Amino acid sequence: PNIVQHEEIDGIYWHLIPLLHGKDTFGEIIIKHENDLSQSTKDTLLAIGKVVGPPILATLQSQQQARQQKQLALVRSVSAKISQITDLDTLTRQITKLTQETFHFYYVAVFLIDVDTKRLHFQASASSEEGGRPDFERASHAGFALGEHLIGYVASSGLELIVNDVSKEPRYKEVETLEHTKSEAVLPLKIEDHILGVFDIQSDEINAFREEDLLVLRSLADNIAIAIESTRLYQSAK
Repeated sequence: PNIVQHEEIDGIYWHLIPLLHGKDTFGEIIIKHENDLSQSTKDTLLAIGKVVGPPILATLQSQQQARQQKQLALVRSVSAKISQITDLDTLTRQITKLTQETFHFYYVAVFLIDVDTKRLHFQASASSEEGGRPDFERASHAGFALGEHLIGYVASSGLELIVNDVSKEPRYKEVETLEHTKSEAVLPLKIEDHILGVFDIQSDEINAFREEDLLVLRSLADNIAIAIESTRLYQSAK
């Protein structure tokens, strides 16, 4: 491997030093300098990249394992609550709070389809920010028509929708109090073909949803749907 060198219009040099694990490059150290580097300096930096690469990679792998364990613990926690909570409001509030805190997402919400109006209504949410809440969270809000916005599309189609950059998604409609949203994942809450609502997750980072995260979120959505249906059946039987 070699140091990759780029020179910008203003004459500033950017040097990319590969971080190596064996023969594989898993990252880079970026150095900005007004002049080109001597060959001896480049050789030294390459050697440093080889030395610091393995411990950095080990740290990253350890952090990833800890993250996965925390996510799996969340799935187990939600599964356990299915048999413990019989109040729909309490259930959805706890689920959104646990998901937001575990993944550190910007905003997490559950919307359910009203059996009478056939519209999608806000049920519960958790956010990383304090302050004003979106208008759609108010009880007076009429809800969303099926097919309206990202959440309405998922509620209507039953298909998940992962938007890695909301600025490029025509169905995305910015909400004033959620202006930091950069990417969004909307998962259907359904049992077989019966759609109950949607699980909406928003991030303040572009490309926030990695495949391993989505696997956990899909499992969560399945568990949430079961929990909601069980809670509704319990309440209707009282």
